[in-house]
Amino acid sequence: MNLINENDYTDKVRGGRNDYYSFDEANLAVLRLMRLRARRGATVLDLGCGRGRLGAELRQLGYHVTGVESETAPFAAAQSVLDEALEFDLTDYAAADAALGARRFDWIIAADVLEHLAEPLAALRHYRRFIADRGRIVISVPNVAVWYNRLRILAGRFDYEESGVMDRRHLRFFTRRSARQLVIQAGFTPMQVDLDPGIARAFTPIARKMGRRRAEAAGPDAILSMPLYRIYASYLWPAERIICRLAPGLLGFRIVIEAGLSDS
Repeated sequence: MNLINENDYTDKVRGGRNDYYSFDEANLAVLRLMRLRARRGATVLDLGCGRGRLGAELRQLGYHVTGVESETAPFAAAQSVLDEALEFDLTDYAAADAALGARRFDWIIAADVLEHLAEPLAALRHYRRFIADRGRIVISVPNVAVWYNRLRILAGRFDYEESGVMDRRHLRFFTRRSARQLVIQAGFTPMQVDLDPGIARAFTPIARKMGRRRAEAAGPDAILSMPLYRIYASYLWPAERIICRLAPGLLGFRIVIEAGLSDS
């Protein structure tokens, strides 16, 4: 799994690290899917693009990426790494209509954003109108039923954290089944349901502690420049993904769904 140069990206996003997530990471599952579907010049609307980490990776694959972000500092960072960045709250549908007009995109991506919304179904239904006739949507949401979270709940713990499945900013929680149902209710037909493995993911807090000082000095994507993470992304992640397919509802950390318009 080849990622773009971290130093170049860090230089562009360094200024936005204090009022947003302390770490940026690549959504390897979405990147894998979009690499398989890559067509130079295909247009992408990245909802809740943050600092533009995912969109920057997609641009390297030949996509033309428009990001939507409401937070000021991440938006400024996204402007420097995406083809286009639009600043509005993605649940402000009047602002969305004004900014996007009659535009249609080959792909709409909602990666790690729907769980932050009070009404994710309403959002999907609204942005459906901005998908081209043969376009696709890709959603990525954390799996609340991942094995280590099940153990926590079994032990009577439902504690929020700074990131991950139990991110304190999450308003909605999904399982593989409920995520798929959400997509169907929004007017889409699931084409593929994939996952981001959650075996080694249980040890992410340790990696974050190891990278915290580096993040303070190098920027929010510091974890991506750690040799351990590079080894994980290149070698362990692909193997782990195969293993997780034996029990995706239990072993998957993220649920990734590619879907088309239900009437197309």
